[in-house]
This record gives sequence, C-alpha cells and structure tokens, in this order.
Amino acid sequence: MDNIRFNVVAFVLLILLGSVAAIRRAPSVSRNRLFFLCCAINIIFICSDAARLLAKNSQKTLEAVPFILPLLSAITALSLILCAAFFTGYFYTVVHGRISLPRQQFLIFAPAVLSVILLAVNKFKPILFYLTEDGSFKQLPLFFSIIAYYLAYISILTARTWESMNKKDRPIIVFLVSICFLSIIMQVVFPAVHAINLVLPLVALLSYQSIESTYNFIDIKTDLQNETAFFTNSATLIAAKAKWDCLLVILDNIPSMDNEFDTSLTDDFISLAAKFLNRISRKISVMRVKRNMFALCCKDTDELEEDRVISLIEKRFSSPFKIGNINIVHTCCCCRISYPEHYSSYEDFCAFVELAASPFNRPAKKLVSAKDLDLEAHKRRQLVLSLLQTALADGSIKITYQPIFSCATQRAEGIDTDFYIKDRSIGIAYSKEVMEAAEEIGIAHQIFLYLYHSVCGTIQKAHLLEHKVSFVELPLPMSEILRNGNEKIICEIADIYFVPHSKIRFVLPEKAFLEYSTPVLRRINSLNEEGFSFTFTDLGKSCTNIQMLLKANLAETTVSMPALEVSGQKSKQTLSMNSLIEAFKKLNIRIKAKEISSNSQNIAAQLHAVDSLQGDFYSPPLTQEGLVKFFSLEALNA
Repeated sequence: MDNIRFNVVAFVLLILLGSVAAIRRAPSVSRNRLFFLCCAINIIFICSDAARLLAKNSQKTLEAVPFILPLLSAITALSLILCAAFFTGYFYTVVHGRISLPRQQFLIFAPAVLSVILLAVNKFKPILFYLTEDGSFKQLPLFFSIIAYYLAYISILTARTWESMNKKDRPIIVFLVSICFLSIIMQVVFPAVHAINLVLPLVALLSYQSIESTYNFIDIKTDLQNETAFFTNSATLIAAKAKWDCLLVILDNIPSMDNEFDTSLTDDFISLAAKFLNRISRKISVMRVKRNMFALCCKDTDELEEDRVISLIEKRFSSPFKIGNINIVHTCCCCRISYPEHYSSYEDFCAFVELAASPFNRPAKKLVSAKDLDLEAHKRRQLVLSLLQTALADGSIKITYQPIFSCATQRAEGIDTDFYIKDRSIGIAYSKEVMEAAEEIGIAHQIFLYLYHSVCGTIQKAHLLEHKVSFVELPLPMSEILRNGNEKIICEIADIYFVPHSKIRFVLPEKAFLEYSTPVLRRINSLNEEGFSFTFTDLGKSCTNIQMLLKANLAETTVSMPALEVSGQKSKQTLSMNSLIEAFKKLNIRIKAKEISSNSQNIAAQLHAVDSLQGDFYSPPLTQEGLVKFFSLEALNA
C-alpha cells in the first residue's frame, strides 16, 4: 500500500523553506527566481501525488469523478520531470551564470518537452507510467531514464567544473546528487515507498541553506544586494535584451580615507551613504558593486534620465556625513550606463563598470557617461595583460637601445633603453603601456629584473665602458621604487656584471613626482648614495610637485621635442620653457631633448641650449647587435 507519510513530511519541509525565505531578504536575481520556480513545481508535485493517493483510497471519489486518478497521475509524472529539468537549469546557472547557448537550452529542456508529448499519448499506450487495477501508480523504465538523464547531466557538469567550483559547495553538491540517485533506486526496488517525494524538498532546503544562501547575494555591512547579485541580474537583463539604466555612484579616495581614519569609520560612512541611496526611490534597486561603488538600477529609464536623482546625490554629498563627533564631507562621481544605448554585450558592460571604478580611466568630473570611457583602450589593456603573462617566459619582450648625443661634442655620451611587446592583436605596446599593465598584475618587478640584467649584459658585450659611454638609462617602475630592500638587489646585479654604479641612470615615472612623498625621496637618495643617478622625463608636460623635483637630486631631466616646437614662437609658453630650462641648469641638472626626428627640430632644440640630444634624426633604436656595430663605426670615424 502506498504510504502518504512521505508526502506529509515533504510538505512540512517545503513550509519550513517558505518560512525561512519569508524571514530572509531574497535577492532579485534570475538564479534565485529559477530556484523558487523549482520549489513551486515541487509543491505541485507533492500536492498532486498526495491528492492522487487520497483519491485512490476513496471509492466514492473514483465513482463520482472517474477521470480524476489518471489526471492526478499525469500531473504527478509531469511535475516530477519538470522539477528535475528546472533544477538542472538552476544548477547550470549556479555554475555558468546563465543558460545562454541554444545547445545547452536544448540539452536541458528537450527531455521535458518530449515528456509532455509522451504524456499526451500515454493514455492510449503507456510509455511513461500506467495504473494498476487497484489504482497504484507505476513508472515505466523510460520515466526513470528521463530522471536519470538529468542526474547524469548534473554529475557531468559537476565533474567538468569541479576545479572552479567553490570548495565549500563541493560536499553539498555531491551529497545532493547521491541522495537523488539513491531515491530513484529505492523507488524502483520499493514502488510503495515514495522516497523521491521526501528527497526533493530536502534537496531544495539544503540548496537554499548552502548554495542559494542569501549571504551569497547580500552585502552584510550595508544590507544591499552585492556584486554577485548585480552582475547576475545584469547578465539576465542583457540576455533578455531588456531596456534598462544603471547609475554608478563611485565614492572618491576610499583608500585615502582608510589611511587617514580607519577602516571601521570608513565602513560606517559607506553604510550611511548606502542608506541614503536606498531611500531615493522605490523604483530603483540599489546594489553595492565594489567597496567604493554603488549601482542604482532601474528598468524605467525615465527615472534615471531625470536630473532629480543626480541632483539629490550631489546635494547630499555636498553636506557632511556625521559619524559620532566627526563630520565627513566626501565627494563622489556618477556614471550613467544604459542598455542598449551604450553597449550591446555583457562583456562590454563589465568593461564599462571596471573603467568607471578607477579614477585613472575616467574624466575628472562629477558626472560622466559611458561615452566618456574609452572602451577600446580598456580592451587593448586586457590584451596587453594577457600577453604579459607569457612575455617573460617566451622572450617576447624586445629591448632597444638609442644613443644619446652630447651637444658639445656631437658624439654619443649615453644610451637610452626602451622595450616593447609586439603581437598581431595589439600591434606594438611600448614600455610605458607595458609597465603600467605589469604594475596592474604585479609582475613589474620581474620585468624590471629582466630588463636590468639585459642592460648590464649589453654594457659588457657592447664594450660600452671602453667606448667611454657615460651612462645607460632604463625605466624604474613605481612599485620598484617603493619595494623594501631593492637597493641591495640593484647593487648586486650591477656588481655581477662588473658595471660601475655611476653608469646606471634610472628614468623615474611620472607618478613618482605627482605629490610629495617621503618614502620615494628616501629611496632615491639611498640609491644616489650607492652611485646611481636619476632622470625625470617630460619636463613641462607632466603635473609634478616642484618640492619633489628640487629634493630628488636629479642628474638630468628630459623635454620632448614637440613641447619645444610649440614653444618655438615668441609667447608665454616660450618664456615658460626657457625659464624652466634655465632654472634646472642653475641646479646643475642637465637637460635632454628627445624625439628629434628632423633637422628643423635639431636646430630648435639647440636654440634652447639643451645639453644632449636624442631621436631618430641621430640614430634609430638599435638591437644589442646594432649597438655593437654603431660603436664600431663611431670608433673608426673618430
């Protein structure tokens, strides 16, 4: 005799799940909605199966409504198959975010659609199930095969994504799949024991408490939906081609605030900002995307197109946030991104969000749009980053050497070192671009060491000391300046190649002089004491801290030829450039003109009374072998 107690216990478990979900704050994401659709189908399955058992045991009901038992049996069979199909779809979204590929949609939902067709003919020829003379419900092998197919699909998906899966999710997923397999075997061996009825709600409850926990979607500090919820929801809307707006609110200088106060006070400020943003409109969903970024999302695009929302944000952030006895006035930047106005793919949307998050990638103003963000530059940066991963290993970093000529003697007195990577996807990426990317992924130190070893080796092989080359310049990344103990490493490498420290001149990055920094000055002075010298690039072009320039004890500063050409006319710019050059000469800092490519530029540079000259007009960038030939010819012409 069929046992209805499994249905009663299953129903209690589903009521418990519903109660927990009602107490918790459920995030509005497609994956979450798919999960609760599975639970709804599960309730239909449990209720229809319980109603079937009650009808089967009631002779009066069977006589009054003779078609009720076949109908309830068909609903029970269909709801169980649909439950398996939608739970498989849910699990796929857990692993891959969304079911976007037609092939995957077919593999997941085709058996369920086939089952609907088979159920239509099941009354005439039993294919999935049949009813015995006493009204018992008997599943046929094809029915169990469809359920087993879905379990096998989940098992294969689990095996393929095992390495990328969250470690805490692995045991629960293995357990859930295992008990589902066991329940099917038990159902086949003991048809009257409805183990599947109990297992499905148990799977749902355990999934909700672990995989589908709202803590995966809710930011604890602000009680807003988090980054996972934001990108999951965004992917769903973009896949559905739904028109929607997103206003990113980026809080400025959060790391500086952490340093000035402490992280707990910064968190309190972020919580106050979150509460304010969450009260702006009920039509707007507010999510915390990053530590310094909130997203205001709305399907009603008119809500964010109006100036009201932005005006409210600007007004609030112009007033202080009070935390205890401290009043904090903090600036922010708003960036509006709309679909399909600004982008057409999920990948481009993610790129826009990343660009907006960094102050270096967006204009310095309070309100920007996606049109202000250089998406192509971001894509190029991503390609450069991917190429850098293998550049050191396969030797694809190319190093060039360009002679620097003395104005007084017209002979090569120094060498400027540059490097680049070349690939069909990006063309050529030169040292500045490469080093910025290397800083981003944390391999600037390895690239510097590779370059430094190569330079020291070239000084030996090209016999530059014998040719009386005064110095060889090479770039020093910002991370290397701030690295503790790097003085020892720099000295040791030069000593290995028997290169006098005075022959090495480091080119300082623009970032080094943007603001006054005691650690940077300390490191420069420390290397100066070891005999190394420094040069600063792009005089008059970069925004620099004058106090830093004066205290850095520079040997040389450079000015690009285009800047000198612009100031070639009798103007304020001319006087300004001349004054700068004179001021640095009084401090015994040499001036080098670079990027000279024509005779007119050569004449213009010398009119400014610079000390040295560099550019393709004198010599193109050379390989190590080309540098050896260059000095051999120069020795012959001496």
